[in-house]
Amino acid sequence: MRTRHLVFLVVLACGSLLRGVDASEVFVQSPPTFEKEPAEWHPIRKAVGHALRTHSLSAWAKSISPEPKTQDPAGLLRDAIVLALAGHHDKLERRLGVLVDLPPEFQRRELSDLVRFLDHRGLKRHARTVMEHAPHAVGVTAGFFRVWGDEAGADVVDRWLAARAKDLEDPWLWIRLRFRKHQGTAEPLVRMLAERVRANPTSLAHIFAYLSGEGILDDTRDVSWLEEVARPRLAHELLKLGKRLRPHAWRRTQIHFLERALETPLTEADFGVYEWHARRPTVERMKAMILNGIKVELMDAYRRAGRGEEAQALLEDLAAVHPDGLPRAVSLKSAGMVQRVSGYRVIEKRILEQEEESKDSATYWIKRGQYYAGRKEKEPAWAAFRKALALAPDDASYERSRVVREYEHWLRTVDEYAALQALLWSEFERVPPASDYAKWMIAEFVDMSRDARGTWPDPDDKRLWRFLAARPSWRHPRLLGTMARKADGPAFWDRARALAHGEPERVDVLGAVMLGAEKYEMAVPVLEYALKIVPEDRRGSVVSDLYRAYLWLGQWRSAESLWALQRARLRPKEEAVGLGELAAAAAKGGNAAAALRFWRLRCNQDLGSIKWLPEMASAGMRAPLRSFYEAWARRDPASVHPARMLEILART
Repeated sequence: MRTRHLVFLVVLACGSLLRGVDASEVFVQSPPTFEKEPAEWHPIRKAVGHALRTHSLSAWAKSISPEPKTQDPAGLLRDAIVLALAGHHDKLERRLGVLVDLPPEFQRRELSDLVRFLDHRGLKRHARTVMEHAPHAVGVTAGFFRVWGDEAGADVVDRWLAARAKDLEDPWLWIRLRFRKHQGTAEPLVRMLAERVRANPTSLAHIFAYLSGEGILDDTRDVSWLEEVARPRLAHELLKLGKRLRPHAWRRTQIHFLERALETPLTEADFGVYEWHARRPTVERMKAMILNGIKVELMDAYRRAGRGEEAQALLEDLAAVHPDGLPRAVSLKSAGMVQRVSGYRVIEKRILEQEEESKDSATYWIKRGQYYAGRKEKEPAWAAFRKALALAPDDASYERSRVVREYEHWLRTVDEYAALQALLWSEFERVPPASDYAKWMIAEFVDMSRDARGTWPDPDDKRLWRFLAARPSWRHPRLLGTMARKADGPAFWDRARALAHGEPERVDVLGAVMLGAEKYEMAVPVLEYALKIVPEDRRGSVVSDLYRAYLWLGQWRSAESLWALQRARLRPKEEAVGLGELAAAAAKGGNAAAALRFWRLRCNQDLGSIKWLPEMASAGMRAPLRSFYEAWARRDPASVHPARMLEILART
């Protein structure tokens, strides 16, 4: 009998929103029961949110005993969530006192999420309590501590952080450094990291930690003292350090360590750090591969430093092992970049010598174009790419697409947008509009349109409409939205509606594009039609778009009719916000009873959130909300939230 009674209450509560019944009167007053579940934050938070659709938050919080009766992490987390939402802070403190004693791995994952949850609800003192006693639970950024520092003083916060920043792997160290940067006091902390390098000169971890500190503080400062102090032992460590020193201000020091890497004999310890995806190569082969990697990095560093002769020497070294004298470890574009700095044309000479033998090869002309692109010599590069395109297969094959991709990339880099547009249209018109190749060309157009220098698209272009007419789905690329940004007048939308009619994967996109263009009244009938013809498993985005359109137009009753479908897409936090938005829309529409009904449902999800409270007050709901919170305070005197809401209402 009791079970049937509870089922009846659950059904009544679920249906009350649509029928206008006061849902707060039919919330189940006993706490929900849960199956044994793993102690994982997100499933537990979701389960609590779902239970609060039918169970009273206040009654649930009151049913939780003052002292924890379980050591079960899942149960403790669930209790902490409910108590925070309900504003029962005394009980919450006691739950946190047990949670912080759980193992480090639990702290890192679940308690970090709990800290974020508490912080987002303004419960900063409780978040600090967790972090103070569970040092592996971070969950917040330096911004959290800046606010705290403004309230309590920077010295208080810095001492708190210093007590937790124990080692280089500890995230507290980097939070402390960012906090002190904001305070203008980071320099001593960076000096401390430098002293650790002096004490551990062979430790790459200490060197990297120091460089990270410099990067946070200012990556233009001089770090050349490392050249005399830092002593990584292995060639691969020196290479890693060289790569870490890539910022321009550190170029000289980068070159120093890469030169040392090249001079350091390779050992089995170097070979062991690499993952060989196939059978492990011979020792000589492994040496050659690692040395080539060092030479490529050093060559690039020389080039960026303007040391062309040294870069050229390494390029020649990399090329000499191949019969044709062309490097394999670097692209010909990189070779061109080096020779632009060095002034040499050795690689160019070898490329030109191959022309007679390779003149009918698109691959040859692409490589030649890449070389001149690296040299930034526009005319020979352009001529080479045009020749490559002329020799590419006259189809939609991978070989042709590779040539087009290289040509297109180069045209972008030299800002030849007119030529790029001509290339893309030429390729588009070679193939059927329904083909994947045509889709790729349009996707490139859409990408190009993001650049202010591109003049595309013309929304009246017949080729674009031919493409849209040939595609059963308008989802990718996002052509219609791009066209809509330049469309002017109803003719565009009429044409799109005609093409979308009866096509589920077109009409939903059209509705979304109308929404993005702020054509809300136009979007509603399109999205209502889409909701009828789009398959059920793909209706989620249509529901969401239509729901938003109704709210933007102030049609809260229509939005309410979609709430059950919309709610299924939302996380618990979003559900509470959505109910608040519905309440505000009803209030603005002059229906105070409906607004209060939605607000009750929203507060049962999250009593402490102030989202939409000012809007409700501005829409004439100040007095009903005051009565609502006063009644809640009488019913649940242990909750701190009603008093806070009343205080906000008094000054709003």
